Amino acid sequence: MIINIPIEVKDRELHSKLLICYHLLKREKKIKIVLTKSNILLDEKINKKNIVYFEKSLSSHKQILQKKLLKENFIINLDEEGPFYHWPIAFKKNRINSKIINKKNFKYFFIWGSNEKFFFNKNLLKNNKQKIVISGHPKFDYLKKKNRKFFSKEIKFIDRNFKNIILISSSFFYDTVIDEDLYKIYIRDTIKDKKGVEQFFKNFNYDFENYVGLINLSKKIAKKFKNHTIIFRPHPRQDINKVKNRFGKIPKNLKIIYKFTSSPWIIKSNIYVHSHCATVYEALLLKKKIFCFRPNLKMMYEKKLTEYGEFYQDENKLIEKLSKQINKKKIKNNIFNSKIIHFDEKGLDSSEIIAKKIIQKFRKVKSEIKYNKISEKKRSYIKYFIFSLLSILKGFLYNNFKIFYLFLFRYSIIKSKYIFTKDYKKNKIKSLQISEINNFFKKIDNSNLKIYCKKINEKIFEIYRK
Repeated sequence: MIINIPIEVKDRELHSKLLICYHLLKREKKIKIVLTKSNILLDEKINKKNIVYFEKSLSSHKQILQKKLLKENFIINLDEEGPFYHWPIAFKKNRINSKIINKKNFKYFFIWGSNEKFFFNKNLLKNNKQKIVISGHPKFDYLKKKNRKFFSKEIKFIDRNFKNIILISSSFFYDTVIDEDLYKIYIRDTIKDKKGVEQFFKNFNYDFENYVGLINLSKKIAKKFKNHTIIFRPHPRQDINKVKNRFGKIPKNLKIIYKFTSSPWIIKSNIYVHSHCATVYEALLLKKKIFCFRPNLKMMYEKKLTEYGEFYQDENKLIEKLSKQINKKKIKNNIFNSKIIHFDEKGLDSSEIIAKKIIQKFRKVKSEIKYNKISEKKRSYIKYFIFSLLSILKGFLYNNFKIFYLFLFRYSIIKSKYIFTKDYKKNKIKSLQISEINNFFKKIDNSNLKIYCKKINEKIFEIYRK
């Protein structure tokens, strides 16, 4: 059995995907895991048969490639973008893709909690009951005490550099690596639900007030609580330099940092502040003091995610309450909704649940993969030259003639799949090193489990047992 696990946003996905790898290899020796940078096995003309492709979303823009893959291979899916509970209409309909789920070789749709079943079409759910599996998400496995050792290096770094942390988590579509106008074109071209697209565009206007409000709140908190370190953590899609420019001059105890995944920052924080970030579930499970600030409720989340901790629309009232709570050990008794996030401190890890299901379904499958066709791309210097030239031209147009650049995409003269800039792609996963993979497995007590990693090229790694 060969399983392909693509990594798109390294800081967010790598640790949770490697934990799934570990449990797969622990349960079954005759498994080869192909870890790749992004979805190159979906795109590249690599000979493959009966591989299990671990997808991170069933977005409609990948539908053609996924259908081709399903002819001779299998797809399973765990969406990375958070539980459907707080998603806008457009995203829900776009990522619960019946045209893929109904395919014979699509085998599993792992969901974060039982609540997510309500967002599936009734007929789709009825016809695919065995495919929809409640697993939770492996990132929450690291919140269990037995697994926190994986963040020891990150936690030591935080302890050395910052004290009394108030973490403010961003989750906005502003100041992103990709231009907001380009992203709107991409949404319009790839999402077919018109009502959902209209809702998304309205959200762009309404939610900006919340973004600016959270930035101003961050500055006020820093000025008020000078003995605390205020960490403002941008979202993975945001450009940290744009975010810093938006802040302007800031107090010395306010730090704008995007480093590591969010979990070690939440573990080491005393207080967690957000507007509508899904990492609030981690803060909730870790029993942190939670403050939600959202002045404008007309946006797509409405009042979702405000039910945990304290909710305010007025920054002065939030700071007043924060002043009273900041040194108190007792927190508001939040009721965790296990229907939204499946999490059991003493039960099986989500990564174990997923690994167990995969092995049950595919143990007897014989997979094949050959990488020989990858080198052909390198030999074609003419194609490489043309591609590089077009990439340079694309960058030149964007930087110098942005209106014309937008015109080309808005009227489909250039297809929307080429809309993402090189900076946007690099921001997702700048590099993946074999040492990072090996160091992860060294942290696991695996004296009887010898795991090896082989580098095929800069984008492909094989993980296996001997």
